[in-house]
Amino acid sequence: MSKTSKLPAGRSDDSLPASWMGFSSLRDEIDRMFAALEPMNLLQRGFSDGEPVGQVMQPFPAIDVTEAEDGYQVSAELPGVALEDIDIKLANGTLTIQGEKTEQKDDAGKGYHLSERRWGKFQRLLRVPDNVDEGRIEARYANGILLVTLPKSETALAAERTIEVSAG
Repeated sequence: MSKTSKLPAGRSDDSLPASWMGFSSLRDEIDRMFAALEPMNLLQRGFSDGEPVGQVMQPFPAIDVTEAEDGYQVSAELPGVALEDIDIKLANGTLTIQGEKTEQKDDAGKGYHLSERRWGKFQRLLRVPDNVDEGRIEARYANGILLVTLPKSETALAAERTIEVSAG
């Protein structure tokens, strides 16, 4: 006959065996992490017990990738980033957009309750499709928007054909 031990199902820390006391803070951190991922918490902005609620960091820069008949376009939002602080590289079929946004904050006499502005180094990696003509990739930057044009190769364009779909 085997002995079974019963562990408490509640959250009362004083009911935990001494050997389990160290896991209490770990469980609290995991609970806080999952609570932040709930859909309602992602939309909330406010404070609970002195900590921000729902502050899930999104990738920076935010990008859109679109496709047209002749190629692809990557549009990246880089507000407040200077042109000389942007670096774009292509290596081994991977497009790398990286740079740094410097902090521009005047804190004199201001008591911040919340600051969501980001600064620091950033990097986004994008796999370039095989049908892109890597020698003709271009980039333009204006008004905080970076546009990277990835034209399809002539071979890829010539190999593309439309297949008619019939009913039945």
